[in-house]
Amino acid sequence: MLQSQHLALLAFERPVAKPDYITIQARTETHDAIAPLIKDSNIAKPHYKARSDPWITVHNPSTADLQRLINFDHSLRIIGLEIAVDFTPSSTANALAQCRQLHAWFVHTLFPVKHPSMGARTTRWRYSTTVRKYLRDGLTTPSNGGFTSVLWRHQRGAFQLRCYIKEHDAHTALQRPCVRVEVTLLRAGCQDLQVHQLGLLPHFVGGLRRNLQPFFHVARSIKPVERRVRGNTRERARRRLAEIDSTNAQRERNWRRYGAQWANKHGLEVQPDADRRGAQSAPKQAGAVETARKSGGF
Repeated sequence: MLQSQHLALLAFERPVAKPDYITIQARTETHDAIAPLIKDSNIAKPHYKARSDPWITVHNPSTADLQRLINFDHSLRIIGLEIAVDFTPSSTANALAQCRQLHAWFVHTLFPVKHPSMGARTTRWRYSTTVRKYLRDGLTTPSNGGFTSVLWRHQRGAFQLRCYIKEHDAHTALQRPCVRVEVTLLRAGCQDLQVHQLGLLPHFVGGLRRNLQPFFHVARSIKPVERRVRGNTRERARRRLAEIDSTNAQRERNWRRYGAQWANKHGLEVQPDADRRGAQSAPKQAGAVETARKSGGF
């Protein structure tokens, strides 16, 4: 496991949160009217599903694009929203090695189960390069070193959190790879966080740090059992204290070996990593979004 003091030696730029895509439920004629408004982004063709209106997805929407969508019809329903956070090394020297260290630390310590909407029903999956699909992630590290996409999935299908090393963008190799963490709000997730309509986007952005912070909860260890006993004899109290010490020692060993995944599997509480408060707090919004929000726009 990568220790926190070693992680502090890594040099990364300040992470910035930005929308990766937004999916809107709209009829075909609405899509035809929206398409000319999207000037700075890529808009996908409308998708259809039985017994429902088609939906459209806008990739990498800019602040201006989102504002134009709100002005067009603030009542359009949002059924998908993904926020991406990139952790980019400050220099190209050993950039990939630093990303691998940070990725391993995230996989070991990230505890999105802390989010009240995720809860204990969250499962973790890892992308298999062999079968080319996500498989339930066990407690052992894959033979390829574990540098694959890791997905935390809410069983109700409301939220997803994905962590992976991004080396390409639109099939073009990046000069500096980065570690990307994506928070995906699906239909139920948009409703839970009250961002299910375009007109609610400014309010959601204003509370972005509050809304995303629990997804980035970083754990330091598993919460130990408190050494408090009640016994009518010294011998019973001594045996109980010995059992508590043994349990805490086992938790510490399993934490060092398996991390937060072991705590989630057994429904145990974790202790936050106070030294990593910067990672625990949701990254700051992109500068353009911040400026627009302060001026009254999105």
